[in-house]
Amino acid sequence: MTNRSENSFSKWGGDLESVFTTSPLDVDATEFCQALVANTSEGLLTVDEDSTIVFANPAVERILGYQPNELVGQPLLTLVPDRLDQQHTRAFQQYIETGERQMDWDDVDFPARHKDGHEVPVSIRFREHSHDGQRLFTGILRDNTDREKRRNELERYEDIITHLPEGIYRTEACSGGTFVEGNTALREMLDVTSMEALLQQGPADFYADPDERQIFQERLREDGVISDEELKVQTATGETIWTSITAIRREEQGEVYIDGVAEDITERKEREERLRAFREAVEQAGHSIYMTDTDGTIEYVNPAFEDITGYSEEEACGETPRLLSSGEHNDEFYADLWETIRSGEVWQGEVTNQRKTGERYVVNQTIAPVTDDDGEIERFVAVSADITDQKERERTLERQRVALERVKQITDSLRPLNRALAQAPTRDEIEQVVCEQLAASDAYLFAWYGDYIPEREQVTPQEWAEIEDECLDDFAVTTNEGDSVRGPVGRAVHSCDVQAARNILTDPLSESLHKNALDGGYQSSAAIPVAFDGTVYGVIGVYSDRPNAFDEYEQGLLRELGERIGHAIYAAENERLLHTDTVVELEFKTSSAESIFVRVSEELDCRLELKTIVPTSENAYLCYTSVDGVSPEAVATKLSSSPVVENPRVVDATGTSGTVEYKVSQSPVTTLLEYGATVTSAIIESGDETVVGEIAPDADSRKIISGIQAAYPDTTFIAKRSVDRPVRSINLTQDALDELLTDRQREVLELAYRAGFFESPRCSTGDELADALGITSPTFYLHVRKATRKVLEQIDEIGLFD
Repeated sequence: MTNRSENSFSKWGGDLESVFTTSPLDVDATEFCQALVANTSEGLLTVDEDSTIVFANPAVERILGYQPNELVGQPLLTLVPDRLDQQHTRAFQQYIETGERQMDWDDVDFPARHKDGHEVPVSIRFREHSHDGQRLFTGILRDNTDREKRRNELERYEDIITHLPEGIYRTEACSGGTFVEGNTALREMLDVTSMEALLQQGPADFYADPDERQIFQERLREDGVISDEELKVQTATGETIWTSITAIRREEQGEVYIDGVAEDITERKEREERLRAFREAVEQAGHSIYMTDTDGTIEYVNPAFEDITGYSEEEACGETPRLLSSGEHNDEFYADLWETIRSGEVWQGEVTNQRKTGERYVVNQTIAPVTDDDGEIERFVAVSADITDQKERERTLERQRVALERVKQITDSLRPLNRALAQAPTRDEIEQVVCEQLAASDAYLFAWYGDYIPEREQVTPQEWAEIEDECLDDFAVTTNEGDSVRGPVGRAVHSCDVQAARNILTDPLSESLHKNALDGGYQSSAAIPVAFDGTVYGVIGVYSDRPNAFDEYEQGLLRELGERIGHAIYAAENERLLHTDTVVELEFKTSSAESIFVRVSEELDCRLELKTIVPTSENAYLCYTSVDGVSPEAVATKLSSSPVVENPRVVDATGTSGTVEYKVSQSPVTTLLEYGATVTSAIIESGDETVVGEIAPDADSRKIISGIQAAYPDTTFIAKRSVDRPVRSINLTQDALDELLTDRQREVLELAYRAGFFESPRCSTGDELADALGITSPTFYLHVRKATRKVLEQIDEIGLFD
């Protein structure tokens, strides 16, 4: 049988399909079946017209688990799943009755039922034939399990590729190649309307920069693969997006393709750009920024943090913000801070920190929690603005505000005093009103006024207000101690400036005043010199219950007050002297070597006579002195060696006579002037200086005499006499001036006066007035000088300068 089978199989050429293409059968059915059984691994089934299995080869067992003898005589429905029974029965019965097929018998795929009950994917190809007049149907059965598995896998992969969010594509490798394949994600990414439209285009149609296509292809040819290449793409609608491309070059059946994956990373790039910009902003921010984990350990600091704190990133990271603690804030402060931020809230406030150098600084700090997608706190970020300078400005402004309020208070308090000074006719009334007004003000507790007696170097209170008499002894001081022990009153006299003890109870230098301050209820005091043109008349003592009072602003106000009072005393003394018909004339004679003029007259054997003396703004006097018996140059040379004489120069000289100009700060004449006298004569000859001065009848002549003798010991008081002041008549008429001045001089002088040439600052310059008159500048100045000199000569003739 085996031989017959082999012979029969050989005769068919080993092709089972040829069995079903040969019609009618021209071989014995037995030989046919034997050949199939012996030579094929494919299942073979034969059924009759009743759909009963009449033959099965051994391969059926491998496919469906049935031995052939188990199937023979069984209906074909044994191998058909129950759900397909009716469909199979109807189709087979219809064919038997009508010969009409419902399906193609050449390759039918269907699930067959395995002996153990599971379904096996198979394909069967049927052919109808007959044997011994019997109508039969034989089919070749193939197990499609592996093919179905592969097909399912392909379907699964296709489904995956179809639904991937990344674009999957294949393109032709040539420069103008189009897409061969592409998934939905790619089409949507490139915003193409349909897959057909996509396959008509290529990658070159979507590059935002066409040059990148060439670069991309060259790299792909060289490397064969490119991973995560970022490219800018322009979609079909013109929108620009960022993509990340991974591509590989493949060759299949002689054709070269590029397979790739494209991911839309536009959002990521935008996020990265925002993060980059944020990072750059943080790095370049002028504010200190640092981040900590949830335990407060510093993880990051920006450059401003390093600049402001002095700690480098390496020094700060791993530490906690306690690194910056200044000790200014207590535990409750930090407990409130942590409770706020750990609850998810933002904390904001001012914090005093400490730099690495130990220097303290103030920041306006904001600390905020940083949360993840679930809302859980993962770290904290702190932003600190250094407001140290701002706080200092605020403190300065506050100090200035307080100072201005105090200045206003003091100014308001001094305003009535200024009015009272203008109305006080005598020195005694001035001293009294000063004490009363200062003590009555809101700024001070009490005040006293003391006369300064130069010959005794002593200040003794003469007037006072709001203070007990027995306390005045505490304020009588001697001013001749050295600078190291001299008190405020002594320093005020010698510096001719306000001196203050701003906080007596805490100042070690004011320790001697502690008891008096405690008893008097004051904490600060000031000594105000009362002076005019360098002459100190006395000192005002004022006292306040304010600590740190008498700052520079207040001292400036009090300095001006002292000057006004000094001027008022000077004016009162001179007013009294000017309005009296009788004056007291005092005559002194000194041979004291303390006087430079006595020494000059003795050494040069000459005569000096003071002609004019005028006070200057440098606490000195400008003098014009006539010289007789020696050259004025010799006198000027001698005077220049004295520390009390400045800038001596010869005004005019004729042989052994002439006039010398100089400034003097100390002489018998200046001492007499400082006591308020008017010097009428000063003659120095042969080592003796005779000075005559006039004072008011009620002036303290004894004080003046003792003061001059104390300054110049070898001084003799010659005489004191009452003198009637002569009555002078001034007769400077317009006719007299007309005779003095030419028309041009008068015109120029009047124009200069009307145009403000003599104002300070000048309203018009000489050049401007010269242009207005149509003359040169030198001519203008010549007319002004000549006209002015003629007027002054006339005034001198009528005795106004005497």
